[in-house]
Amino acid sequence: MCKANIGNIKGRELLQTLPSYAYNTEKTVEHGPCCIKIPATGAGLSAWQTLLRDGIRTLGTAVFSVHEGIAASQAGCLYISDYYNGAPQVAGVKYKTRIPLSL
Repeated sequence: MCKANIGNIKGRELLQTLPSYAYNTEKTVEHGPCCIKIPATGAGLSAWQTLLRDGIRTLGTAVFSVHEGIAASQAGCLYISDYYNGAPQVAGVKYKTRIPLSL
């Protein structure tokens, strides 16, 4: 549905690529002229660089470490969506923080 309506979108939109494209640079690049949410994978890094050259903005997601965040920034991602305490949860590790999570 989104692909059929891309021509009707005015202004800025944030779209997420299919999870099945996380390791496919070509399929990720096909999603054209919007800010695209791309996982921080090797193929994602290649896609970010290609899209940046084409003037397409990107958001790096699935960022679980400072290193991945830096890589996304250096690759030209306009935005980065990191996962606070995400890696231990994904790995099934119970983790206690000393900092309250509520503001």
